[in-house]
Amino acid sequence: MQDGFFFEPFLSVEYSAPKLSGGAQNSKFKTDNIFKQVTAFDNIALGIHGRIHKYVGFNANWAQTDLSSTEMANYALEKKANYALNYTNFSALFFVPLIEDSKVEIFAELGAADMKSKISIFETSGEYTKKQSHQTATFYGAGFQIAPFDSSNDSIRMSFLRYAGKIALLDTNLTIVRLGYVKSF
Repeated sequence: MQDGFFFEPFLSVEYSAPKLSGGAQNSKFKTDNIFKQVTAFDNIALGIHGRIHKYVGFNANWAQTDLSSTEMANYALEKKANYALNYTNFSALFFVPLIEDSKVEIFAELGAADMKSKISIFETSGEYTKKQSHQTATFYGAGFQIAPFDSSNDSIRMSFLRYAGKIALLDTNLTIVRLGYVKSF
């Protein structure tokens, strides 16, 4: 990476593993196994990234996740409750090169997310409940990326994101771990 201001665009594709916590029984929602997730295009984040300085970049990405649980607070479930979350993140990234020429970098990330969620609940009484919600949440995170290629600025990235406040419908905390590929063009 060069010093001073410039613009270099990237596309990203990342596996986006969700972790729920702090919501009693509602934090027991889990993902399917990795093979089902990939074939159903679950827990994938697609995005664009623009690097404007050696130390600064901007991100916009869309992700979706599907979770299910056999337990849910205040409900007797007939079958698994299903929770779906679609969200768009907008963030700024602040890089610190660990190896010259930005081959290995750590970064901090700060941003906001537009989140749409829905839940489907099938109770033993025969009742069916479907709820939807929309919220905006801030998030913060950290990560690292490695650019192992001599012929391009493509990199492999891993990051950890924590959303402030509780996510709608489940009243639980959301943490995301991402691993993916960032392609320069």
